[in-house]
Amino acid sequence: MRYIGHHKSQSLINSGLLLSTIVFMMYPFASSYLQVAPIQILLGVAWSALYLGCLKSMGDENVEKATATGLLYSAQSLSAIIGPLLCALLPETHNYA
Repeated sequence: MRYIGHHKSQSLINSGLLLSTIVFMMYPFASSYLQVAPIQILLGVAWSALYLGCLKSMGDENVEKATATGLLYSAQSLSAIIGPLLCALLPETHNYA
């Protein structure tokens, strides 16, 4: 089994959420782009831990692994559409120029 198989899915999810919280609390303290680069790397680690924890959790708990994984991919793709759409509509509805 690969390295990810040694970790519990819930611990990966919890560590991803904790690292994400730490990352977003670090952004206001970055004063230059050189300080943002390590924060971005930590964000990548947090996202991958959260994502792999969700995949492992769905794979362990569901008989239909392909269906569960497809639903996760569908939710991710839907959020990739809805997020930018909401960000584009926000300035239009609140008269930001």
